[in-house]
Amino acid sequence: MAGSAARAGMFSGLAGRHVGLIARFGARFAVRTGGGLVFLFLLVLTCLVVAWLFIAPVENILASPIAQEAGRERGREITTSEAFEEISKLEGFRTLVKWVTGGDAAQVDYLLVASPALLSTIFLVLLMLMPYLACFGGFNQTSGDIGNRGMRYLLLRTERANIFAGRFVATVLFGALYLAVMIALLLAYVGLKLQVYGWDALLAWGAQGYVAVLLLTLPYLALCSWISAAIDSPFGSLVLCLVVTGGPVAVLAGTSMVARFDFDTWARVLPWGWKYELLSGDAGTRLAAVGMMLVFTAFFFLLGLRTFHKRDL
Repeated sequence: MAGSAARAGMFSGLAGRHVGLIARFGARFAVRTGGGLVFLFLLVLTCLVVAWLFIAPVENILASPIAQEAGRERGREITTSEAFEEISKLEGFRTLVKWVTGGDAAQVDYLLVASPALLSTIFLVLLMLMPYLACFGGFNQTSGDIGNRGMRYLLLRTERANIFAGRFVATVLFGALYLAVMIALLLAYVGLKLQVYGWDALLAWGAQGYVAVLLLTLPYLALCSWISAAIDSPFGSLVLCLVVTGGPVAVLAGTSMVARFDFDTWARVLPWGWKYELLSGDAGTRLAAVGMMLVFTAFFFLLGLRTFHKRDL
């Protein structure tokens, strides 16, 4: 019987109804787990801190005596919109955005002129941080239940493929929901309090930024699925997820400084190298980045499913 199970494909017994049932319960109760609470706390903290880093300085500038004096000379107060517009035109700020994204002048104009500049800068930082936040959301998809032997009780009711796929889908749904809530709150704050941009531009760019951040999260959650299936220690899984996520990027960055090769080109062997293309003004470039995120996600997911199918539970 064991031999026939081993010969069966790793997709054996895969049923959408079972995957959906496991995903619904997993997403519903994720916030009650330690990993879910940590991920939610870090997500909220990161979004608030990133927003504060860009919003608070401008508000302080507008409240300063210099800005008030300049407003009196103009015969009216300087608005937040005017302040952000002036900042986005600074050559040093444009150079920084160009260096971070690796784009050209047209891409910088798309991010800072054609699109709401404040949201663009916030999304750029979120794209840099989300791979690491994804580790806290996805490190314990299966490792905890493997370690305490609880997975064996689930195997009495469904197949391995359903458990693995259901846990992954639940993690994606959980992250997508709370990421949407945080970005919606950010848009509401910018639109209602700061009143910098029109609601049409705000909602359109907010939706694109949300999709970009979510798509970048997918391959890293799939990577966590693979590591979680291979290790029966949640803490060990978390550590390894963080190391595998940040290690290759750090090695490439350090090697590029010594060997003098183009970091942006070599980084494309990782999801990290495609993240800023998700906000590209060129539809073809953006579509290619979306495709690569899905390819990376499928690759890591299949490796994880293969590991989960073969290992002793």
